[in-house]
Amino acid sequence: LDFHDEAACELASSCLLRAHRIDKREGRTPPIAYMCVYIDGSVRGGRTDWLAAPTWAIWIGVDHPLNSSGRVPGAHASSFRSESYALMQAIRRTRLNAHFFCDNKAVVDLFQKVVNRDIDVDHIERLDDADIWCAIWRLTDAKVIAEQPEAEQEEVADHWFRITWIPSHTL
Repeated sequence: LDFHDEAACELASSCLLRAHRIDKREGRTPPIAYMCVYIDGSVRGGRTDWLAAPTWAIWIGVDHPLNSSGRVPGAHASSFRSESYALMQAIRRTRLNAHFFCDNKAVVDLFQKVVNRDIDVDHIERLDDADIWCAIWRLTDAKVIAEQPEAEQEEVADHWFRITWIPSHTL
């Protein structure tokens, strides 16, 4: 699969969803293969706008075309914002079943609530980083839930994205 070819990624996503529906209809538990995506964010230089250098990165594998990094836009800088932005960029880039690994427990917990729809979108809109989390809400909704029949929405969303907290800075 050419990850730079948007049409190919959309077709692959569509095929995975159809296969999932067929397996479910026939009573089989569909095998799910996940792309492992490691995300990270950081802030150098403090929290004041003119000193801060918030950055994000995603890593999938050596020389993988989806590996990327950059500066985090926005009015304020924090580790939470940087990690959240990395997660949003990872969702935008993967398009297929993705298992994210993140060292920020707050980001992991909030993303799990978003994927499971255990949090109200009105709450998301009141967060300091609402711009990022509203985008994550829309991305998970647009890619998964909006395409599913009502009865399958929760189950498919739960399987489409996974996230695991990994401890860091322990040495």
